[in-house]
Amino acid sequence: MCWFGLAWIECLAEMPSDFIQFVSDRIEDDVNTQCAVLSCEDPASLRAIRLMFFESALSDYAARSGGPTVFSPEILDRVQKANPLI
Repeated sequence: MCWFGLAWIECLAEMPSDFIQFVSDRIEDDVNTQCAVLSCEDPASLRAIRLMFFESALSDYAARSGGPTVFSPEILDRVQKANPLI
């Protein structure tokens, strides 16, 4: 991707902070779930942990899907204009 050049980096810098926070929160939830799975002692607990994780993930992604798209065609247009060889 280094051939995208500075225009690509500028576009990444404009990525909404709420999207970055969303990804960070999901990763944190994934790690916490894995810790809970590793410490669970019976199949019923494992099932409850997995169910809670999937319900949380579905809720988070459903809420996020209503937001703006981060990578739009405008970004690729800007990169292409800055680097006509692409």
